[in-house]
Amino acid sequence: MIRQDMKFDVRTLKHRVRRNEMTRKEIDAHLATLPDEAAEGEETKTEFVSSADRKA
Repeated sequence: MIRQDMKFDVRTLKHRVRRNEMTRKEIDAHLATLPDEAAEGEETKTEFVSSADRKA
């Protein structure tokens, strides 16, 4: 049995589809109900620095 708050967890969707616990059609229907919050997003910049490049 799938906990409802975890049913559409993106980390397990492929697994659930492979096991026939849900269909791609169910996932698409759920995604269609989610609000579009693109306007709420903020652009960010991320830089990765290796520990070898850090100055002590």
